[in-house]
Amino acid sequence: MIKKFEDENCSITDKVKNLRWLVSTRLKFWQNWLIIVDNVVQLGKISSLLPQVGDPMWINGQIIVTIQNTDAAPQDDEFNKHISIRNGMNDRECFQLLKHYTIENADDQLLNEVSHALDRQPLALAAACYYVSRVNKANCSFTWKQYLEKFYSEEEENMDATFVKFNSVYPRNHVDVAGSLNNLGIVFYETRNYDKAIEVYEKALEIQKQSLGPNHVDVAASLNNLGLVFYKTGNYYKAIEVHEKALEIHQQLLGPNHIYVAASLNNLGNVFEKTGNYDKAIEFHKKALEIKKQSLGPNHVDVAGSLNSLGKVYIDTGNYHKAIGFHEKALEIQKQSLGPNHVDVAASLNNLGLVFKKTGN
Repeated sequence: MIKKFEDENCSITDKVKNLRWLVSTRLKFWQNWLIIVDNVVQLGKISSLLPQVGDPMWINGQIIVTIQNTDAAPQDDEFNKHISIRNGMNDRECFQLLKHYTIENADDQLLNEVSHALDRQPLALAAACYYVSRVNKANCSFTWKQYLEKFYSEEEENMDATFVKFNSVYPRNHVDVAGSLNNLGIVFYETRNYDKAIEVYEKALEIQKQSLGPNHVDVAASLNNLGLVFYKTGNYYKAIEVHEKALEIHQQLLGPNHIYVAASLNNLGNVFEKTGNYDKAIEFHKKALEIKKQSLGPNHVDVAGSLNSLGKVYIDTGNYHKAIGFHEKALEIQKQSLGPNHVDVAASLNNLGLVFKKTGN
C-alpha cells in the first residue's frame, strides 16, 4: 500500500494525506505509536497534515519532528517539547553508540577521543560507525585508532580506497557520508563555527563530485551551502563564485524556472546587495520572485521572502516608496499564511518600521 501511494500521480500533500489515512486504519491494532517526520524545512506547511492534539482517534502516541530552523519550533508546553542537538550528544551517549559498533578492545579514552574529534555530532558519529563496521565486515582489519590517525592526517581518500575494495555498494554509501557531512556543516553554520562549516562542506563537495560527477544537484546544494558560509564571513566574491556555479548546474539540469533555480538566484541577490551592486541584486531577486510565484503561487511564504529581499535593496538605494510596497505585500502574505503572531510577521513589521524611520514617518 505504501508503494502504491508513492507511485500515485498526485501532489506530495495528497500523498501524505493518503499515508495518514492508511496508518489510521491500523490504529485499533496498536497499543501505542510513534511517527517521525525528518528534516522539515517549513514546519507551517506540514503541521496541518499531522495528527492533531485532541483528536480522539490519535491517542497513545507521539510525533518526533526534526527541523533545522529553530525559530519555527513551538514553545514547550503540555504537548510539546523542544530539544536542541546543536551541542551534540553527551559523553555517555557517544560512548554507547561507538561501543555498539566496536569489535576490537578499544579503551574508553580512545572512544572518548573519537567522539570529541567528531564534535559529538550524531550524524558524524553515525557515519563513522557505519564506515568502520562495514570495513570490518568486509574482513578488513580497521580499528578506531587507525580511523583517528587517518582522520587527523586527512587521509580520507586512502580510507575510501580500502572501503571500495571490499564493498561493491560503496559509491551509494559514500554519498550518504557526504550527506552526513553536509548536515554536520549545518550545525557548525548555526553555531557560527564557520571555519569548521567550510571544512566539512568542502569535504562533502569533493565526495559528491567524485561519486556523482561535477554537475549533479547534490553538488549544487553543497556549493550553495559553501556560498552561505562565505557570505556570513564577508568573503563575498567567493560566495558569488560558488553560487554562480550552483545556479548554472540547477539551470542546466532542472530548467530555468525550477524552485532550486530561484534559491540560487536569491542567494546571489543577497551577495550582490552586500557588495553594493544593487542593480544586479534587484535583477536576481526579481527573477527569483517570478519563479516562486509560478511554482508556489502568489501568496506563498517564500514569495514573501523575495518581496522582503527586494524591499531591503530598495531601502539601500533610497527608493523608500518601492520598499514600502514590497514590505507591505510581504507582510500581508505572511499574516495570511502564518498568522498575525509569527516571527516572520515581526521581521516584516521591523522592515517597514525601518523604512518609515528613514522617511521620517
